[in-house]
Amino acid sequence: MASASASKSASEPDDDAALVVVGPSGAVLEWSREAGELFGRTASDAVGRPAWELLAPADGKHRRTGDAEEPDELVVRLVTRGDGSRAWGLFRAAPAADDDPLGQALLRALFTMSPIGMHVLDAELRVLRVNMAAGGVSGIPAEQLIGHRLEEVTRLTSPEATTAMMKEVLATGEPALDRIVGANPPTDPTREHLYQVSVFPLRDPGGLILAVAASVVDVTGREQALSRTRVLNAAREGVGRTLEMDTTCAELVRVLVPDFADDAEVDLLDPVIRGDEPPLAPVPLEMPLRRMAFASADEPHEGGSPGPFRFPAAWSQSLTDLRPHLIVHDPEPGSLPSEVHSALITPLTLRGGVLGTLSLHRSAGRTPFDQEDLDLALELAARTALHIDNSRRYTREHTIAVTLQRHLLPQDPPRRDALETSHFHRPRGAGGGWSDVIPLSGARVAFTVGRVSGEGIQSTAAMGQLRTAIHTLSSLDLECDELLARLNDTAARLAAERAAADSGRLPQEEALTASLAYGIYDPLTLSCTIALAGHPPPLLVHPDGTTEIPELPSAPALGEDVDGAVFAATSLDLQAGTVIGLAAARDWVRRRLTEWGLDALTFGTELIVSELATNAICYGTPPLQVRLVNGPTLTCEVSDSSFVAPHLRHARTTDEGGRGLFICAELAQRWGARFTSRGKTIWTEQAPPRPGAPAQP
Repeated sequence: MASASASKSASEPDDDAALVVVGPSGAVLEWSREAGELFGRTASDAVGRPAWELLAPADGKHRRTGDAEEPDELVVRLVTRGDGSRAWGLFRAAPAADDDPLGQALLRALFTMSPIGMHVLDAELRVLRVNMAAGGVSGIPAEQLIGHRLEEVTRLTSPEATTAMMKEVLATGEPALDRIVGANPPTDPTREHLYQVSVFPLRDPGGLILAVAASVVDVTGREQALSRTRVLNAAREGVGRTLEMDTTCAELVRVLVPDFADDAEVDLLDPVIRGDEPPLAPVPLEMPLRRMAFASADEPHEGGSPGPFRFPAAWSQSLTDLRPHLIVHDPEPGSLPSEVHSALITPLTLRGGVLGTLSLHRSAGRTPFDQEDLDLALELAARTALHIDNSRRYTREHTIAVTLQRHLLPQDPPRRDALETSHFHRPRGAGGGWSDVIPLSGARVAFTVGRVSGEGIQSTAAMGQLRTAIHTLSSLDLECDELLARLNDTAARLAAERAAADSGRLPQEEALTASLAYGIYDPLTLSCTIALAGHPPPLLVHPDGTTEIPELPSAPALGEDVDGAVFAATSLDLQAGTVIGLAAARDWVRRRLTEWGLDALTFGTELIVSELATNAICYGTPPLQVRLVNGPTLTCEVSDSSFVAPHLRHARTTDEGGRGLFICAELAQRWGARFTSRGKTIWTEQAPPRPGAPAQP
């Protein structure tokens, strides 16, 4: 006796050949010899007839001719015929194995005892079956899942992406493993849960994909912990890389949004921004609190009308008790924006001083802040407070150094009938750069340009000490080389005093050195004596417009070699109308081009800067600015506040001037001028040197 089953079975067929092949219309297309033996009909009698007449008789029974074997189980599955068409095939299946208790036990445990939620979905992604854990994981009873698509009964964060993932598994047969899917379960509707989902295909014995199975595990806690770790690592690497206070605050909010919060802002007290000592708690309510940085995952919320803050408020309490405040609901309607359902207000404090506050918000649909988030915010606030305090200290020292430098520099150089001087000093930082003109006896004039190494208050103070020493030594009418030798001793003494004062401080301050050019000009003899200590030689612009950089012996910078330094002075005979350029712009140009690897352009660029800067000093209006831009071409710009347009002249041999801009035009690939509301800028462009090209002569 053999019974035919039209349903799919878990048993595997014992023969790859189909007994019967039935077309889409239900008619028999193929009838094997074994089918004839099984059903008692020949192929000529069966082919073309409806399959239900042959395979499902009224009594539902068939008997194999000439034997009395046990009933055979038959299975039906799709087959592909030789012409590529699809049809249904009837196969004999081996009897289900009854001797595999382990497999049966595994299947029962998977659907009754496994803590992993299992979902079986058909080709239309409707739920066919779930295990007992599925309801607990998703928060939805099994009877509400069966027969429905997942997006119909679950609040998925991205239903389109989840559906596309499952459809891709159905189409390709490739499993999707360990994907993170967000949803708001009905048991916790205000909090987004994160699930680790793996989707894999279910195939019939012939390899046809019948459905997909999805395993689901709630990994909200794990993912939130990983997210906090990522935020903390990003803050360690990306916050506090500079000593600029606003940059540090902006770096922090960029790290926090959107990974940790939807909105983040940093507000600092006004004294902290100015560099003053932070006040102690409680902070007076009238003290201004200024926003330094803000970031939002969405458009910023519109601010309300100006008015006094309500007291007590979360931010004011935080500045008073120096404790963080976690708000998971709006205790007073209107105290939080309507979109915000969770907030964290954390004070920024260091050593008892109050710097400001860090405010974080999360909008509806996102997990509210919890205690672990509060702990992370406290750690971030502590780290940020340290960086902000470093910036505050730098701001304070920079302000003091700039103020000190401004008062130590000469405000109005002395005027001499036989000599015209013009100077412009644009400090690169709060350091020790200076220039000076000192009247001497016999209508002579001493001039000096120098810079103390380093930046900050100590460098500025050392500059003032050296400048005072130069004035004192100049009054003795010493020769240039003798003055530098004595000044070198003074620099060594100042360095020793600094080292003694810094002996208990770590790290040690930079050693005190100073570059200096000192010269004496006698307008009666038109001679100029110059001595150098670690400073580039001056630029001479002759009356005919030609330029010259004289070869002068140079000694180490002051303070570098106390015992063995030998300073030499050189006397130059000048013509009336000669311009002596001592500015350090050329030295800055040389250092910058060396950093960029453009040494081959050094000579020409120095000459261009010297010519343009000299013209700006002589004929322009302060303030002046020199700028180099390293791009496809090397751009040199000299700006001043004058609106007088320069023009190129082709000077004759007997002309005393007019060659400066012509020289720049010859050295540059092209040049030009542009005007703004603040003045004009003369620019030149030089082509980059070819690889291996020698330096300019």
